[in-house]
Amino acid sequence: MKGSVEAVSTNTLDTHPCLLVRIEDRKYIIGCPENFQRALIENKTRLGRNTLGCILLPTNRWSSIGGVLGFSMKYADGGSTDLTLVGPRGLSSIIDASKTVFQRGSLGMGIVEGSDGLVYRDRLVSIQSYSAGQSTTTLSLCLTIAQTRKIVKEKLKRYKLVHGSDVKRLLSGETVDSADGVRIHPGDVVEEERPEKQIYYIELNNGEEMEQILEKIKHSPHTLPKREAVCVYHFCPESLLRNTRYVSFMEQFGVGCQHFFFSKTKTKTPAFRDWMASHSRLATLGSELYAQPQWAEDSAVLAPGTWCVAASVGLLFHASPETFVEKTPLKAIGETPENEEGDHSSRITFLGTAASIPTRNRNLAGILLEVANKQSVLVDCGEGTAGQLMRLAGTDGAIKNICAVFLSHSHLDHVGGIFSVLDGMALSEENPLQIVAPENVIEWIKSLLSVWDTAGGVSFTSSQSAQDTPLLLPNQVSVRTVWAHHVEQSFGAVLCCEEEGWAVGYSGDTRPAQRLVERLEETVSEKKILIHEATFEETMPDRAALLLHSTTAEVVELFRNRDISLCIMTHFTQRRVESILPRCAETLSPDQLRRLFVAFDFMSFHIERIHGEIEGGFCFTAEHLPTLLGAFSDEKKQQFT
Repeated sequence: MKGSVEAVSTNTLDTHPCLLVRIEDRKYIIGCPENFQRALIENKTRLGRNTLGCILLPTNRWSSIGGVLGFSMKYADGGSTDLTLVGPRGLSSIIDASKTVFQRGSLGMGIVEGSDGLVYRDRLVSIQSYSAGQSTTTLSLCLTIAQTRKIVKEKLKRYKLVHGSDVKRLLSGETVDSADGVRIHPGDVVEEERPEKQIYYIELNNGEEMEQILEKIKHSPHTLPKREAVCVYHFCPESLLRNTRYVSFMEQFGVGCQHFFFSKTKTKTPAFRDWMASHSRLATLGSELYAQPQWAEDSAVLAPGTWCVAASVGLLFHASPETFVEKTPLKAIGETPENEEGDHSSRITFLGTAASIPTRNRNLAGILLEVANKQSVLVDCGEGTAGQLMRLAGTDGAIKNICAVFLSHSHLDHVGGIFSVLDGMALSEENPLQIVAPENVIEWIKSLLSVWDTAGGVSFTSSQSAQDTPLLLPNQVSVRTVWAHHVEQSFGAVLCCEEEGWAVGYSGDTRPAQRLVERLEETVSEKKILIHEATFEETMPDRAALLLHSTTAEVVELFRNRDISLCIMTHFTQRRVESILPRCAETLSPDQLRRLFVAFDFMSFHIERIHGEIEGGFCFTAEHLPTLLGAFSDEKKQQFT
């Protein structure tokens, strides 16, 4: 029986471990963190329609389940009809509380909450879970691959089958009737070829949990010595690999069992290698405008003589025969400059510019508004935003400097990353994070925080209350919301810093935001920046109107002859770079054309230098097109279903 295990992601600053198990024509996922969709695209992994057996979630923490909601919606969009989630107690509560942001359509979703015992079975695999921990339950898992069966052709010749599918039914253990009415039992024509094999995933946080798990595995009727373990994935502190009891127990799995290790200590090696290379090319267009991601070549390296192999992204283990292939290590792509020391000016950095689903080179919606010598504001927070902040700064410093978050509406591509950001912050009742969001989004965030019992250190203000009276944030930036023409409770916002003389208008998802532009022009700010969604290209006005989005041409017309310093288009569906800038932009005056930008991830604008940047020609022009096409040549081809 064919089987393999692929490390889709590891425990890096920008994501969390995830394994993809393939057994024959079925697939099983262990861990589904944020960035799961991007990781599949990066690894060129396609799942296919209705091919998933189940998604196994070792914990209910957002670090383990943050990609489930977004992936499930995409899986349903691809035509799949069934999906099973297996996780600790409390998983159902999280899914139920997420109905505001989670539109699964016709996807039938089964949820199995397990602790100790059999939690899942199909024709190819049975899965046993072992729980550890007190307040937060962590599951370790054992996947038992069914015995390989084969049809004995000489025996089958005695019978005349009615349907071609009868062979598969016999292999799966079913009884069928021949064309002559003879009852055929699997034992009549099927014989066992290979014994059952097992794949283990063991997640531990400390020695106490180790003792709990080892005892449960030892006394489980589903484990050794009745079956053959082919590989074990350890997600634990490295110190446990030197624990004599742990090592002694693992020796029972035999010399033929391969052990792989995910460290509980996050490494700085980036998860997305192709993405890093693409953005390095962008930096050649001007380091002032295209921020270079931070990275380090420090993937987990175990001490000499350690009996485990450090799992790297893309590492592929084949269960039969037992071999593994490690992806080529990340090659240096040039020196990565550190963030400018002593530069405390206000700037806008795009963390995500994709619409609906991420692409290889674009994350979901997120903008970091840094205010001179003060704390930052995060504007929208799609899945993977925390990882983008880590890539931007190289540490968690960018996250901990955020004092407020504005969330435009309830779609996951705008709010699905908020919990990872909260996890990375040092929240306190004395200095709480201020979240401005629609009431339905606030209700969702509060519901999940209560499930995890981590509701402290966050204050909420509804977007509805800031429409008429501007709200002053802790960093002295005022926010005034504007109703957006999209789903129920959708808002744009004008963020204004009178002290520095600038204002930023952000549309969120909407039809052309005429009222937002008027509010932006009403400010007394010297520098007025419009950031407007441009989901669809100019040839798709009907689809944009149907789905309540805007086209690039509509944004250009909205910007034409306005008193706006910059107009930046963002929130793009998957399409080629050359199709983004509409032909009607050519009719703009030379001055306005220089002030029209197409956003890319990590594009960064120093607000106080805006006029200088424009004079320098840092915009989307024919001069930049060859480099952009080289960096994003296969953007439209990126799919994972």
